[in-house]
This record gives sequence, C-alpha cells and structure tokens, in this order.
Amino acid sequence: MEIEKNAETGDVLIKGLGEMHIDVICAKLKNKFKVEASLADPRIPYRETIRTMAEAEGKHKKSRPAVQVSSALFRCASNPPPRVNLNLLMQSSAA
Repeated sequence: MEIEKNAETGDVLIKGLGEMHIDVICAKLKNKFKVEASLADPRIPYRETIRTMAEAEGKHKKSRPAVQVSSALFRCASNPPPRVNLNLLMQSSAA
C-alpha cells in the first residue's frame, strides 16, 4: 500500500495491489477514523504544449502487380497565437 499527494492535480492517491485492497483500506479509514473516502479514477495532468514550429513529411509506396499506390503527407504544427480579450481591447480603444 502506498499513499501520495499529486502536486499537479492536488489529488491524494491510494495505491494498492487491486480493487479489493483499496476497498479494505477505505473500510479501515471509515471504521477507525470515521473518514469517508470517495474513490475516482486518477486525473492525468496534460502538459503537452507546442513551443516551436515543427514540420514532418512522410511518404509511402506500395507496389502490386499492375497497381502502384503511393501517398505523401506533409504536416506542420505551431503554437497558436495568444488569445486576446476582446472586451478589454474594445474598452481601451473607446477610452
């Protein structure tokens, strides 16, 4: 059994060997300390952010008798421009 607090999500995680192990831990918390634990799936902090422009190109060729199939893919990803609060922009231009 292991208990840890996830700093990114603020969740307290109880790790055990299986669902039955977690249920026994929750029952002990309720009986000994009169603490009700609500169980939920752990939240995953998503940190993927595009920081620079990236380009990729892929090509695929497949030959069969009397048929030749080819394809190409070009992909470009970049960070979106920052959002501008239009209300603030309209208020500052009106002043």
